[in-house]
Amino acid sequence: NDADDEWVSDKLEKQINLLLEKEAEVSFSNLRIIDNNGEDIREHRNDISSGSKEDIIKALIYCNLTMMTSTAVFYRSLISKNCLFNEKARHYEDVVFFINITSKAKTVLCTDILVIRRQHANSTSISLNIENVLNSMRVCSEDLIRLGHKKYISYFRSYVFFAVAHFSIRSTEKIKSMKYNFKSIIERPSKKNIALMFILFLPFSELIFNKISKLKGF
Repeated sequence: NDADDEWVSDKLEKQINLLLEKEAEVSFSNLRIIDNNGEDIREHRNDISSGSKEDIIKALIYCNLTMMTSTAVFYRSLISKNCLFNEKARHYEDVVFFINITSKAKTVLCTDILVIRRQHANSTSISLNIENVLNSMRVCSEDLIRLGHKKYISYFRSYVFFAVAHFSIRSTEKIKSMKYNFKSIIERPSKKNIALMFILFLPFSELIFNKISKLKGF
């Protein structure tokens, strides 16, 4: 793994108390990312417009929620045999898992940073097997249909195509980035994929993108 996760000492206590207080079944905490020397890189905070199931699921898909196994606390009864991590998917299997349990249960967001993720230096290197990513997208889309979440597939596919476009521009593959960002927009237009398409038509778009990405977490 590129990163090591560490819980703060009272993580479980805080999240379990929150579940009991709010009569909820799922909780996600905020997250801090540090480097090998323990220096802060950034904070990943939950960012949703409301606590509705619809907004929570969209936030999961678009990575506006700290949707990671290390930040989550939920009731075991939510796990069913037909919704375990699909081993055929190398990516995004956790997205399907959390979409399924949050669609069935009340979810609350803990505003405290309860997980520290250590990001190693080599995790910043650009490496992406597009074939594996697109195959995982197909597998996870089939799972979403099987589990009754077909309406979220366009959001999910749009996010995956944008992710490929994101890595392609960081790898200075401008044409490939345009191709997959266009696919992302066709699936579901968003502020990020439209902004990226605009940037891609500018001179020195790779440098501009990387600068914006560091500042805004694009």
